[in-house]
Amino acid sequence: MIKDVIDLLNTADYYGESEHIDIAKGKYALPYSWKDAWSKVKRHAKRNRKPMSWKDVWNKLKEYKWQIKR
Repeated sequence: MIKDVIDLLNTADYYGESEHIDIAKGKYALPYSWKDAWSKVKRHAKRNRKPMSWKDVWNKLKEYKWQIKR
């Protein structure tokens, strides 16, 4: 089963699919060539993270303050 997962990951690049795929594809590995470095730059740029709005920041701060008061 693990061999099937590794074979599936090797079939395509899967940029920005999920955090687990990024880790499995070598997110934290050191690049040993310029090609590896470029691949890591592309993987980082294509992540599907939406930027936090001020409303999200405010809600997180309120939630944090509420947890401290308990």
